[in-house]
Amino acid sequence: MNTLLKSYPVAIDTLSDDNHIYIQTVANDKDYSVGINVCSNVAPHVMWYALKEYSLDDLDKENLEYHIFKNIHKMQEGEYDLAHYGNMIIDYEKQQWFSKAELQLATRKKDANNQLGTKLGHLLQLAMKEPEAYVAAFGKGWGPFQEKDRTFGFYPARGVHDVHCNRYNGYGKKKNDLKDGALFVWIPSKQKFIGVFCLFEGQC
Repeated sequence: MNTLLKSYPVAIDTLSDDNHIYIQTVANDKDYSVGINVCSNVAPHVMWYALKEYSLDDLDKENLEYHIFKNIHKMQEGEYDLAHYGNMIIDYEKQQWFSKAELQLATRKKDANNQLGTKLGHLLQLAMKEPEAYVAAFGKGWGPFQEKDRTFGFYPARGVHDVHCNRYNGYGKKKNDLKDGALFVWIPSKQKFIGVFCLFEGQC
């Protein structure tokens, strides 16, 4: 299911899985785990990413990107099936979220030069200090499963993954009907969204 999860961050894990950053969030008294890839599980392991700041005052109000942000703001916390929200689909090819020149190389979390992990950690620590800060994760929803979450230990396990480019799997094949994923963090003190966009090597 193509999912949008609007929720509040409460914890971040940067140690248990060398391929992902995990963010524990809460929405409507339910716990979720949002997984962000920092590299691929298979060769080539390379992951590229872009981090962008967006101010609603600076965006063209005719652009779809502006309306996606406005709609996120209006939505209540919770999980949404994007099959019912066609104007909320993330599309790396058709929308102008970032340029190829803005992409940076990610590495595994244990790499001393893991800038994506470092930046995500700082961003989420900042968000968790602001009660009204939230995250909007676009990806594939999973769960609930009748077991404990393997990273944070909450029950039942549920969350969102594939929070990255999904148009192709990196080898020229379309990945089912899963739309592109992304993470947006709303920081009230800055009055800005920070977008996190990830692509595998073959998707660049």
